[in-house]
Amino acid sequence: MSSIWQDVRVAVRLYLRAPMFTVTVLVILALAIGVNSAIFSVVNAILFRPLPVERPDQLVDIYGRESNSSAHETSSYPNYIAYRAQTTTLSSLIAYSNFFAHLSIDGSSDLVVGEMVSDNYFNTLGVRPALGRVFTAEEAAGIGSSMANNRDTTRSTFPSTPANCRSKAIAAIAAAV
Repeated sequence: MSSIWQDVRVAVRLYLRAPMFTVTVLVILALAIGVNSAIFSVVNAILFRPLPVERPDQLVDIYGRESNSSAHETSSYPNYIAYRAQTTTLSSLIAYSNFFAHLSIDGSSDLVVGEMVSDNYFNTLGVRPALGRVFTAEEAAGIGSSMANNRDTTRSTFPSTPANCRSKAIAAIAAAV
């Protein structure tokens, strides 16, 4: 144990003799530790941590592609309806599509990232809303008639009471349609 302390004392003396070298080593170590932590956090979130749904191990993603292309393409809504009606190997089939939009409320406009989803999206994934309810099959017939927000968007865009949130959300839907 005493030899370890001797090594530490010698190392400290050497570092004090060359302060620029010491600062360079400490900066490189700090950067390396920071980069490793960031990379591990991303890899952990993407690869190791399961998705926050009921049965993440049973999820599959279905892509379509044209016969003359090797790129993954999304399927059309009519194709989704046909797949959903004819599937026998999957317990359920959902559809989703990402989009960017400007949400204008009370004179201010914000860029929001959204996702158009099928009526069975939340039930299939086993996700329950913290406030309100999930979409119904009747709402699926009307395009743009319903929306769901995540907690951060609800707090920043529709602050206050649930009644205020509902009235502003209805106004935002009406403005978008």
